[in-house]
Amino acid sequence: MKILSGQIHEYIGNLENVGGITLGYLEQIHFMDESKTVRDELRDAFQEIREIENLIKKEEEIMVES
Repeated sequence: MKILSGQIHEYIGNLENVGGITLGYLEQIHFMDESKTVRDELRDAFQEIREIENLIKKEEEIMVES
């Protein structure tokens, strides 16, 4: 991807842009805490959404009781 996006210029081989295609590249974010698993990172990334889901669930339970 880095060759295709022009970030690496020195490589062996040929690269032709047939049809004038434009390419974008978004690097992944690297986390330095190697003690965390991918599952841990995803859980933490969606923590706010999980909290909102829990609030909605509690409100639904209150509505059912009423």
